[in-house]
Amino acid sequence: MIKKISISLIIMLIISALTLTVTKLPEPYSTASESAQWLHNGVDKVNKREFVLRDSTRETQAHQTFNVFEGLPYREFKITVWFPDNMENQQHPLIIHSHGMASNRNDAEYIASHLSSHGYIVLAADYPLTNRAAPGGAFAPDVINQADDIKYFLDNILNTGNEVGHDFSQYINQEKIGVMGISLGAVASTLITYHPTKRDARIKATVSIAGASAMFGEKFYGNSTTPFLMVAGEQDAVLNHEHHAEPIPKRIANSLLVSIQGGSHLGFIDGAKYMRWMNNPDSLGCYLINLSDRTNEKSWYPQFGTTEQGIIYDDPSEGCAQGAIFPKTINPLKQHRITQISTLSFFESVFNDEAAIRESAIVFLNQTLSKEHDFVEVQSSIRQ
Repeated sequence: MIKKISISLIIMLIISALTLTVTKLPEPYSTASESAQWLHNGVDKVNKREFVLRDSTRETQAHQTFNVFEGLPYREFKITVWFPDNMENQQHPLIIHSHGMASNRNDAEYIASHLSSHGYIVLAADYPLTNRAAPGGAFAPDVINQADDIKYFLDNILNTGNEVGHDFSQYINQEKIGVMGISLGAVASTLITYHPTKRDARIKATVSIAGASAMFGEKFYGNSTTPFLMVAGEQDAVLNHEHHAEPIPKRIANSLLVSIQGGSHLGFIDGAKYMRWMNNPDSLGCYLINLSDRTNEKSWYPQFGTTEQGIIYDDPSEGCAQGAIFPKTINPLKQHRITQISTLSFFESVFNDEAAIRESAIVFLNQTLSKEHDFVEVQSSIRQ
């Protein structure tokens, strides 16, 4: 009897896994559409390498989110690098990805793999105090340290004198380095690009996916002319679209905003593919967020800088209001598609060696993307 039950259970699990894989999939694009071309995997097979880096020159600060964490005298990072299988005699663009709050380095794997299949090297790390297993609980103010973390990653992967750099540096085009991030990770990407003292001139393109931005004013963004893309969901319940996304084309001179009607916040993470039966993934995200004490949520904004530097201490943004109603959102896999093709075409508009491809990529973003998707709106301050 036990054997029969075990076999039945295994069969049910297999059926469930198959159902999960093949149901709730969006309709494929027409092969004639430009979106289908951007969504198609590139010619490169994607490899992954994982390792650990430890920065002994900086500490992991003590804090208490849920439990007391007494700190560490170093900052340690679990790292994943996605890279093309055949890199011989070639130099590739490098992208540093930063994960969101209480997430991990794999939250954008669907984007990292897609980019790598098109010839990009992508590095992502678990940040010590904002990953989902952070000691003491995830601690959002640590994002101010993540700009220096990104510099540390760059210094390691570009340095031929250490193990990581020995393996990758010769294959990286140091004039083609970009950053991207989801949610809080997008803040880290914004800081390394625009912050008056923490920015790094090596960054040549930046992608913010559902990123927090309401606290950064036009003067803050004026520190750099780096091309900037934000991809945001109009139904984002965590970081509302009105305050975090809509101001982008006005505040950043060289920017694009891709808005997804019916898009949610959690719908951008890789794991959202398992949430596509939910009415709105943000209902789960807000439930977890509201378990924590949010009374001093903006009290650490002064760490970003002063009002004279363009930091908005009293920005009007609010998210995950108690008792909020969560409208039905679109299938997260549709969000993934738009994010993949927007991110790839944006980076190609900056980094591709051929001027004709760079031009076609920016025309696709400015004009074709919204024409081929009636639930996508694009606003741009980038000249064609």
